[in-house]
Amino acid sequence: MGLKLLFTVSCRTNFTCMNSNLLKTLALLLLSLGSFAASAQLTEQEKRQFKPTEQHWGLTFNLTGLIDNISLNSLRDDVNNEALLIRYYYTDNLVFRSGLGFNTFRMKTETVDSVGSSEVKFDSTFSQNNFFFAPGIETHLKGSNKLDPYLGASLAFGAIGKTNIDTDQQTTDTLGLARVTTTEERGGGFSLGINLIAGFNYFFTQNLSIGAEYQLGFRNLRTGGDFTRSTTVFPVSGSSTSTREVGSNVVTDSGLRTSSTAGITLSYFFTRNNAPRARKPKTQPATAPTTGDS
Repeated sequence: MGLKLLFTVSCRTNFTCMNSNLLKTLALLLLSLGSFAASAQLTEQEKRQFKPTEQHWGLTFNLTGLIDNISLNSLRDDVNNEALLIRYYYTDNLVFRSGLGFNTFRMKTETVDSVGSSEVKFDSTFSQNNFFFAPGIETHLKGSNKLDPYLGASLAFGAIGKTNIDTDQQTTDTLGLARVTTTEERGGGFSLGINLIAGFNYFFTQNLSIGAEYQLGFRNLRTGGDFTRSTTVFPVSGSSTSTREVGSNVVTDSGLRTSSTAGITLSYFFTRNNAPRARKPKTQPATAPTTGDS
């Protein structure tokens, strides 16, 4: 009797333990299935979080250097001036882009040297203004949740300002001061181009990507033009003399060419609104109220 009671209690205890373990296993399985279902429902949302969507803006820079000396640089336009690439997502797949560049360059050089018993001081100033504008459009392909390939086209307009060069050389010796000044102005130029674009962005985190871009297009670059050079000589004694030169020097470069961003680009995207642009709701036609039979 004692053995039978012990056996019965033991069996009931084991059965209870088995039921408890089974319930725990089922609970864990249900939690896992629930988590999987929730993650499956959020998959599309998570995919959209990596890449920019409608109403996002983007800035693109060149990423140069190795691991120990990585640096960000502006992109370069057709005449090698620094330019900024701006993107705007009109829709999730249609993107307007614009390359903008404005360069005001002014360089001043001062040197002092000795030639024999004379001291020579030389000053020069170089100035030029350039402007670049390249509107374009991109269509973004399907890709994946992180890879964003695109195709596009752009126009390129560049204005090269006139070059102004002023020099002043002063020579001082035991006899006194002699001076020679020159003023030179050179014609500017312009560039026109049309490009086909193929590139990609890889988003390693939300709205931040690395990528590369290649362009194939036609460019017509014209630099130079009329120039004038005026020279004035101030001797140690006596009156000054002036001479003036006039000429023309034009260089034209045109043809098909390919270009790339040469390395890696870094793009950052942002938006002022948390939600995409609201679409106008569809208006329902007005219906006359129905009345019951009198």
